[in-house]
This record gives sequence, structure tokens and C-alpha cells, in this order.
Amino acid sequence: MNGRPALQSPLDLGLAEAVDPFTVQPGIILFDRFCALGQVRHAADTWRVEVTDLRRQLGSPPHHRLMMHVIPANEGLHRVLRAALPAHAGRSARIDAVVSMRDAVCVLTPHSGARPIQLPVEHYQALSVGRSLARLLVRLHDVGMVGTRFDLRDLRLDLTGEIQLTSVHHLIGLRTDGSEDDERADAAALLVLLRSIEDPAIDRALEGVMPTAQAIADRLDQIPRRRQARARAVDTLPAIPPFVGR
Repeated sequence: MNGRPALQSPLDLGLAEAVDPFTVQPGIILFDRFCALGQVRHAADTWRVEVTDLRRQLGSPPHHRLMMHVIPANEGLHRVLRAALPAHAGRSARIDAVVSMRDAVCVLTPHSGARPIQLPVEHYQALSVGRSLARLLVRLHDVGMVGTRFDLRDLRLDLTGEIQLTSVHHLIGLRTDGSEDDERADAAALLVLLRSIEDPAIDRALEGVMPTAQAIADRLDQIPRRRQARARAVDTLPAIPPFVGR
């Protein structure tokens, strides 16, 4: 379980000095709170590193591991990211905390050791991805955010079937000056991604759906979740003699 209520808004840890990613090594303390556990990984103009919360408040016990993502940000993006935080307060695609720096923002998400999502996937996994992304898009639109784009490569499915983020690239294009046309464009992009999963039940459910996040979420919620039955490990032995096999 998470170390704090799952629906609590992400923590704002305030302002901090900039961090040079080329000085980050395992064991170094960041922001007087987080200990780096691995090597920095770079992606375009962003970087991330696995950390543990020394205060044992964020992340899942007992190790309280997190992924720290640092993305360049001007004043406008700082403002937009903070407005988008309430949309990431749920169990899926959760953000635990943010730290502001002068020219960047640090986003802390749950650590996930799950493997990347590789197609094809089981129906229940495809449905988990679809529902989670649709609900996240609904929440982003509810707080006035448009311009997000999702990528399956940035997602992991945890043991509970919830998606978690290995990248926060979907935040970079967010803006607050959108229109209904922009919201429909977001929904249309999500439909393209969901159809790329090639799950027959999802494809049928989304036929003719209106290109809105809420309409997509409602359609996906109507699909029964089917999980492959597990074979029994042992057969039940008879309770009366002869006790064959005992």
C-alpha cells in the first residue's frame, strides 16, 4: 500500500536549488530529503533517477522508492503543471510530489518494477490501460488542461492493474488556453492509441463513440472485465476412503 492516502493531492515541496544531473551518483542526497539509488537516465532534455524518501512519507513501504523526473520549465509551465496536479491524485498515473527549481520542475512518481507494456496484451490489461488513460484525460479536462498525448512506452501496469508512469512527457504539452476543439483533439489522439492495442472488445465498444474523454471512459466502463482463469494447483482429494494419493 502507499504510505499516504491514495487520493491525497500531490505534495508541493516548494523551491530548491537546481541540480546538475552529471553530479548525481548513487548515494547522493537530493533536496535534503531523497537519496539517489541508481544512475541518471537521460531522455531528450529531461532526466530521471530512482530515489528513496529518507523521511519515509512518500512511496510504498518499506523502501519508499520513487522515480524523480526533472523537466525544463519556464514560469508558464510551472503554473500549468501545478494546475494539472489534482488530476494525478488517484491510484493510476499518480504523482506523489513536485519540487520547483528556477528553470525546471521535479516530479516524483511511484517506482514501478513492472516490465514495459508489450503488445499484444491480455484483454483485462488492455482494458486497465484504456480505462486509466480515459479517466486521466477526463480529470485533466476537468481542471482545464488540454494538449496531452500519451505513449504506451511511458506506462507500466502494477500488480493491482493500475498504470504508473515511467515518464512525465504527457505533461510537457499541457496548456490552459484550450477550446472544445482541443479537447476533441486530445480524445481523438487517445482513440488512436487505444485502437493500436488491437483488442477486439475495446474496438467494438469504441465504434462510433463521440470524440470526448468522458464518452470514451463511459464506453470502456461498459465492457466486462474478463481475466483468464487460472488452473488449479491441486485436485481436491476425496474425504472418504480409500484415500488414494495420500
